[in-house]
Amino acid sequence: MRRERGWDKARVRRTLRATIRTDPIVLAPRIRRDDVLLFIADRDRSVPTRNQRLLWEALGRPAMHELSAGHYTGIALYLPFLMRKAQAFLGARLRSP
Repeated sequence: MRRERGWDKARVRRTLRATIRTDPIVLAPRIRRDDVLLFIADRDRSVPTRNQRLLWEALGRPAMHELSAGHYTGIALYLPFLMRKAQAFLGARLRSP
């Protein structure tokens, strides 16, 4: 579409932002609580902690771990912890009966 219409990246970005409207809070009731593992970063500037908690509530309070970090520093500081928890969570759900 960019090539066809001669748009620059900024115009594509603006158009997509104006067109695609999603809100995780609206979708949350359709997601099974037991299929979710949520990590909340209490110093997040990208996604405010209040919004993370609202999503957690809307999802039915799924399994959650709170990280004392920001959006990206949480990954950097807690990577081994995140990997362990995610692997255990997925492993428990993907095992054959």
